Amino acid sequence: MLLTLGHDFADALDAQEALLRFSLVDNEPDPDNGFTRDLENIASLTWVYEVERWGFRGDVSTATGYLGQSDISGVVLMPFLNLSDKLQLVFRYTMLDSDDVNGVRFTRYESVVEKGRGDHYDEAYLGVNYYFYGHELKWQTGVQYVEMEDRASDGGEYRGWSATTGLRLSW
Repeated sequence: MLLTLGHDFADALDAQEALLRFSLVDNEPDPDNGFTRDLENIASLTWVYEVERWGFRGDVSTATGYLGQSDISGVVLMPFLNLSDKLQLVFRYTMLDSDDVNGVRFTRYESVVEKGRGDHYDEAYLGVNYYFYGHELKWQTGVQYVEMEDRASDGGEYRGWSATTGLRLSW
């Protein structure tokens, strides 16, 4: 089940966008699920604010795990600056924290370099987006610094830099 409630306060705040949204996800625990993480209940509060050339996106989330997955919580803070109609500079800070050891996994690309798990994740990202057709077709590139803490000391501790680039297509 997915439930989302939100409201755009743009008119009241004299902004292009000022969206506040609350979302709840209720997943049936399924030991055969290979598509998503083992998270049963997820709650997220999202804020999107944009005026003229700059904006901010933020998210605070929490989730309960099942089948050995620890409960986790996280924060994403992402200010951005529109240099033109097509070019955008983005900074993002991400923090994930698990109640238990080894509750946080690396993202898709980081997991190629490091296979372990940890219990606290911090990421700082600086990037550039070029919009060919809004968010439906854009080129993204950036550098990030990641730290993963591993209280269990069983192979998940990591500190490192990476660079990514890619063409993103949505429909």
